[in-house]
Amino acid sequence: MQIHSTYKRFIQHRSSVLFLLLICLLFSYCAEEPLNWKLRSDDQNVGDYIANNPDQFSEFAKLMELTDLKAVLNVKGPYTVMVPTNEAMLEYYKEKKVSSLNDFPEASRQSLIRNHIYCSLQGTDWIGLGTIRDTNALGDYMTSEFKDADIILNKNAKIIKKISRLQMD
Repeated sequence: MQIHSTYKRFIQHRSSVLFLLLICLLFSYCAEEPLNWKLRSDDQNVGDYIANNPDQFSEFAKLMELTDLKAVLNVKGPYTVMVPTNEAMLEYYKEKKVSSLNDFPEASRQSLIRNHIYCSLQGTDWIGLGTIRDTNALGDYMTSEFKDADIILNKNAKIIKKISRLQMD
């Protein structure tokens, strides 16, 4: 008789029991595992990399200082900065008919640096024909095309150091 009465109580309250069971399942499976980034001792953050290569990137280092983004770019994170060389920066100055970064208004400097920052990892092996799949810090898509083995961005910027996502992990 005991089993029969327990079964009757279950039948009477089955919707409540099933609802509680469903809630328990939802809460136990909705917990997202944290994404832990692997740190390797030879990794450098963007700021260190630029500082350690002044012959190539001193103009971009100045841009980081002028826009107060140096501290932000000195933080390790899952982001990508497509850093132009000094030569590319000087060519850009000529195109804009200025002699240095100081000749640009603050808003233009902010746009310039944010154009090169992605809030995600962008390995060159993920760049396909058309556009880079994520937007930059301005919310713009950067166009991409191939010329022989070179990757060309926005019709005029060639990637000179290719890093795959596997090398980033």
